[in-house]
Amino acid sequence: MSTQVTITLPDEVYQRAERFANLANRDIASVLTDSILLSIPPVREEVLTLDLVSSLMDSEVIALTQLQMEPVKIRP
Repeated sequence: MSTQVTITLPDEVYQRAERFANLANRDIASVLTDSILLSIPPVREEVLTLDLVSSLMDSEVIALTQLQMEPVKIRP
């Protein structure tokens, strides 16, 4: 399924995409689609249920900045 979208791009952005599409022998829509796919990572479903950072208290935001990941254990 596809959704058609109309956007206004700055001339320079459009020209860059158009030049790239010409060099790659591709249509501009596929170049822009691939660019969006590569620049916006998928969002896991469980992330959608998290509170927005803007709704957290200052102390909660500070606590989040102090989180650390567990070190990776490399097997020999």
